[in-house]
Amino acid sequence: MRTYYKIGPQLYDDQFWWKTDDIEFWKSTLDKNHSILELACGTGRIAIPLIKEGFNYCGIDISLEYVSHANKKLRALTDKQLILPGDMRTFKHHIEYDSIFIGFNSFLHLLDERQAVQCLSNIKEHLHKTSIIYIDMFVPHPLFLFRPRNHKVHIMDFYDSNIKDDVYI
Repeated sequence: MRTYYKIGPQLYDDQFWWKTDDIEFWKSTLDKNHSILELACGTGRIAIPLIKEGFNYCGIDISLEYVSHANKKLRALTDKQLILPGDMRTFKHHIEYDSIFIGFNSFLHLLDERQAVQCLSNIKEHLHKTSIIYIDMFVPHPLFLFRPRNHKVHIMDFYDSNIKDDVYI
């Protein structure tokens, strides 16, 4: 396993504290009685609310630092390691899950067709005949992707708990 993210897990949590609209979607879409695997689960932003609600959850993430951070946050809820290190392209659990999902645009961390096919082929190895996979992707506003040279766009602001100051992007 290698270092993947350029920002630490606490900074990630600080930046994406506001992202909660998908949590209710996952709670209403997934079945508590089914086995659930989240790929690229990061710091447990989606995992924690699902586990609090009693979902049969397991998550994997490529970053050992993020996995450790997520499991520290989960210790208040369980002593089980529900988030494990793993690469969504190559993990091997020898389990067939009822539901597998990739939230919050994380599928787009796969940078080419080969990686995407490798991931989807690997997911297939963990499905049974009635399993369901979900991939959450959003398309940003075109000005986020490309804008005129002198055109400034507010992307986000957040409080960085490491430097103890507001950050505006």
